[in-house]
Amino acid sequence: RCVIAADNDADCCESFRATFPDAEVVGGSDGDVRNPALIARAKELGVDAIWASPPCQDHSDAKQKLRLTAISQRNRLYAAVIPWVEQLRARLIIVENVPKAKESAWARMTLFRLRQLGYDAEFLTLNAAALGVPQDRKRVFLLAVRKPGRLPKLESRFQFAPLCTLKDAIGGLSRDKALSLGYEEWKETRRRLYDGQKPGTTWAGKPPATLRAFLASYKGRMPAHKTGRLFAWDRPCPCLLTGPSNQTSNLFVHPSGKRLLSVYEFQRIMGVEDDDGLHLRPRGMSRGEIASRYKQLGNGVCPPVAEWLARFLTK
Repeated sequence: RCVIAADNDADCCESFRATFPDAEVVGGSDGDVRNPALIARAKELGVDAIWASPPCQDHSDAKQKLRLTAISQRNRLYAAVIPWVEQLRARLIIVENVPKAKESAWARMTLFRLRQLGYDAEFLTLNAAALGVPQDRKRVFLLAVRKPGRLPKLESRFQFAPLCTLKDAIGGLSRDKALSLGYEEWKETRRRLYDGQKPGTTWAGKPPATLRAFLASYKGRMPAHKTGRLFAWDRPCPCLLTGPSNQTSNLFVHPSGKRLLSVYEFQRIMGVEDDDGLHLRPRGMSRGEIASRYKQLGNGVCPPVAEWLARFLTK
């Protein structure tokens, strides 16, 4: 069970309180993971496992120059788990991030320090699609077990889950259900570019003038080679971001080509089922509230992946 959690995002904290009503959830400045009082409170409650998900922005391709340096304050948060380990001596440690995070100096330093503190520690890269999630979502996990415990070995013949496709996740949803948690609207000029396009195809063959007008509407911030793909029904969805129209990657367009993926569809693509008890906050339908729900899901960890890791580390 979860006993204490911290985040600097107020909406994330409200979602966590609603989903885990028995846990202490600390937000704002008090929720800074470097706060000694927060670590002391966790020690009072008794913690056997620590899960940390530091910011991933500075480990992306867009910020390659920062990835191997100590410049960014957000990069330094990767090592913020160390004081927690030193004080709590938890049995299990999991630090989650995007795959390229393990190349950073802070990640390597954290691995080294965990080993110094008497933990069997190593990086493990997992793709959520291999665990039955309808999404091609790779993440690296720094796993650590306090000695004399040892990290389990992943068997070479390990049987992963059958592939789950976008159709399996959202193909049978009614329109009312799909839009029940809200969705981001888009301009008609952009939507028309997908008229008549088949799932799994790109904009190849579209009139150049039409494409130039579309890209101009984004002020040149969307590379042409990354736009125009309509997701295929028979494959997992590409990795979700913090919204369906993130301007550094593809638009997350429903395979019908008529709208962007909705919040509820994001939720299903993350592997969250209706009976999992997730309660996203806020619940309103304003543009900002809908954007907050997209962001929380896009920044999250797929529940089937977390469940698999729990079983893997405790077997």
